[in-house]
Amino acid sequence: MADEAAVEEAPPAEEKRRLGFLPFLLTGVITSVLAVGLTVGGLWVTGMIGAEAPAPAADAGAEGGTVDGEVLPEGPEGTSGIEVVPLKKFQANLKDGSGGRKISLDISLEGRSMDGKSSLADGIAEKEAAIRDTVMFLLMDFTYAELRGTDGMLRLRDEIHRRIDVQLEDMGVRVDRVYFTDVVVQ
Repeated sequence: MADEAAVEEAPPAEEKRRLGFLPFLLTGVITSVLAVGLTVGGLWVTGMIGAEAPAPAADAGAEGGTVDGEVLPEGPEGTSGIEVVPLKKFQANLKDGSGGRKISLDISLEGRSMDGKSSLADGIAEKEAAIRDTVMFLLMDFTYAELRGTDGMLRLRDEIHRRIDVQLEDMGVRVDRVYFTDVVVQ
């Protein structure tokens, strides 16, 4: 008889399943609403939503613009004269004892005219042989171990930048940045 009373007092199995799902559903909905609210609130506080976009500088062409805080000379058409010039692929053997390690490197140079008349592309074309020679000898002076990781590649990029700038100093142009567009070290 005690068993019959316990069976009558217990809710049916279907009712338990239906009630068991409801708290999970409410928790999911509340969590989603809070996540969206906190995200929008955070973006609002940081100024990414609701803030006015900064107006483009109307007179940037008149001053020539800036790179790294320096005022750039104005180009022939009123632009700042910034150019990006890709160089031909560099392939070299690295300075490893076995001679089996190689590097393949695509480089682009970003620069500008210092006198407002010269072109980076023209300066590179005129000094291409000297630039390629300089970069090739530099690549052959690095070992595989020296190029591993970000620090080694940054050192290589900075040294290439310095040496190319020396090659172009009498051309009336300056290299502002060196970009590695493709690097394979094997």
